[in-house]
Amino acid sequence: MGQKYVMTVSNRSPYWWGTAALAAAVTYPFTPLLVFWTAHMARSYFQLFLFSGASLVMLLYPACGLFLLLRTAKRADRSSLIRRGLGILLIISPVLRVFSSVVAGLLNIPASSLAVWFDLWIILAALMLWRIANPKRIFSVRTMSKTRTVHGLGAILIALFVVAHMTVNLSILKSPEAYLSAASALRLAYRTPIAEPILIAVLVLQIATGLMMAADTLVHRVSSENLIQIACGLYLVVFIASHTIAVAVLGRVQLNPGPDFTYASTGPRGLLANLGGVPLAPYYLLAVVTFFTHLSRPVRVWTVRIGKTRLALPGAYAVVSIGFVVAVALLIALCTPMITRHLAHRFPNSAQLMRSLPPPIHLGENGTAGVKQLYPWCEATSRCWYYPR
Repeated sequence: MGQKYVMTVSNRSPYWWGTAALAAAVTYPFTPLLVFWTAHMARSYFQLFLFSGASLVMLLYPACGLFLLLRTAKRADRSSLIRRGLGILLIISPVLRVFSSVVAGLLNIPASSLAVWFDLWIILAALMLWRIANPKRIFSVRTMSKTRTVHGLGAILIALFVVAHMTVNLSILKSPEAYLSAASALRLAYRTPIAEPILIAVLVLQIATGLMMAADTLVHRVSSENLIQIACGLYLVVFIASHTIAVAVLGRVQLNPGPDFTYASTGPRGLLANLGGVPLAPYYLLAVVTFFTHLSRPVRVWTVRIGKTRLALPGAYAVVSIGFVVAVALLIALCTPMITRHLAHRFPNSAQLMRSLPPPIHLGENGTAGVKQLYPWCEATSRCWYYPR
C-alpha cells in the first residue's frame, strides 16, 4: 500500500517557527564564549554555578530540538513537519557548529567559520522546506529495502571500530602510557594502505544510505522511537563527515608521527583551556550518546526476533545507559586529560621548549587574523602570538 500524506492546515503560523530557527542560528555560536568565560573566572562556588548554567545552555538547543521532534510523532501535517525539521536542526547544532569550522579550515578561510555556519543553516532549512513541499516517496520500496540491508551490514563494521576507538580513548583515564600503547595497536590495525580506504569507503556508504532512509522517512507519520533513531543518525552523519575531515585531512600532518590524545583535547590542559576547544565538549558528548541511542532500536528489534520479547525494552534502555556513562567518562578525559599530571617527565620545561621553537608569528592586534596551526578549526579570540610547528 502507498503511504498516505496528511497535509492539513495548522492554526500555528510557520513564521513563528522560522523566527525560532533564526534565533537559534544567531545565538548558538556565542554559547561557547559564555562557557569559556565562566570557566576562567576566579574559583568560587558562584563560578561553578555560572559554569554549570552556561554548559547547560549549550545543551538546551538539542534538548529543545528533541522536545519539538517528539511532539510531531505520528503526525505529518505541514506545521508538524516544519517543527520536525527545526527540531532536527537544533539537535545537530553542536556538531554542525564544529563542522562549519572544519569546512572553513578546509577552504582555508578559518576566520569565516561563522559565515559557513549560517550558510549551512540556510542550505539545510531550504532542503527541509523543499522536502515538506514535495513529500512523495523519492526511492522505490525495493531500493529502500536494499538500502536498509547495506546500511545494516556497514553498521556492524563501523560499530566494531567505534567501540574499539572509544575503548582506546578511555584508556587515557588510566595513564598516558596506556593510551599510547592502545592507540598504537589500533593504529596498526586500520592505518594501512588497504584497511584505511575500506573504512573510509564504508563510512561514506553509511552516510549515503542513512541520508536516503532519512529523506523518505522524515515526512511520514512515524513513531517517537523512529524519530529519535533518525535524529541520532543525522547527528552521526554530520559527525562522521566532520571528524573524518578533521583527522584524515586537516590533522594528518600532526597525527602522522603517532597517536596523541592532546590532539583530541586541543592541548594537554583539556577542552576548556581555549575557546576553540569548548564547542567540542557537546560535540563529543552527544556523538557518543547518539551512537548508542541509534543502536538501541536495532538491539530491541533483534531481541524480539530471537524470542526474548521481555528483554527487548530493558536491553534497549541498557544500551542507551551505557552510552551516557561512556559519554560522561570520555568528556571527563577530554576536559581534564590525565596527561597533564605527567607533564614534568613527559614534556620539556618551558625554557627548553622556547629555545627549540622558531620565532613567533603575530596574528594581529585582536588575534582575529589567523588561527592556531595545530588546530585549524580553533579560532583565535585574544591577543595571539603562536609558535608554528
